[in-house]
Amino acid sequence: YSMTLDDHNGSLWAGTGAGLARITGTEWTVFTTTNTDSVLDKEPIICLAISGSTIWAGTTRGLVKFDGNEWTRYSPQNSALPAPFIRNIAVEANGNVWMGVSNEINLDSIDSKSMVGLVKFDGTNWTLYNSENSPLLKENRVNSIAIDSKGNKWIATASHLLFDHTSGAGILKFDNTTWTAYTKANTPLPDNRINWVGV
Repeated sequence: YSMTLDDHNGSLWAGTGAGLARITGTEWTVFTTTNTDSVLDKEPIICLAISGSTIWAGTTRGLVKFDGNEWTRYSPQNSALPAPFIRNIAVEANGNVWMGVSNEINLDSIDSKSMVGLVKFDGTNWTLYNSENSPLLKENRVNSIAIDSKGNKWIATASHLLFDHTSGAGILKFDNTTWTAYTKANTPLPDNRINWVGV
């Protein structure tokens, strides 16, 4: 569950299986409801992204935003977020947050119905991309998201079935208008199950 990121102040952020921590020089801060005004407690932090001075944390109970002063939790109960489990996050230059979302909190789930799709949050509106409006298949999970300098979104997809190497949608590219799918059928990719993509 854990990952670390540097922010623009030189702080190191760590998302762990039991909460969020920040290291600034030699000073440690663990963000819980008992020692800070955080909405997070000792819950798993699945993924982190930093955009300027804003920290975005993906949890099993929704998306959490920390702007340095205020904490906000977005969940299916208080927003149009379509599912509670945030598997991964990427933030583009204009501040839009992209995430893979699921109903299932088990990272190793083989339930083909648990993945909901790719979601964009622009600070107000939530847009869901799934098998109805993108090349994502119903059984595909979003394994990772990367955004290049031109704003293209790159999506690593895979089947929910752990050893199914044929039904992933490959690498998807979205330029905010057009989707392009890179698969075994149209590229030298050896597999349609893509574990990670980065730019």
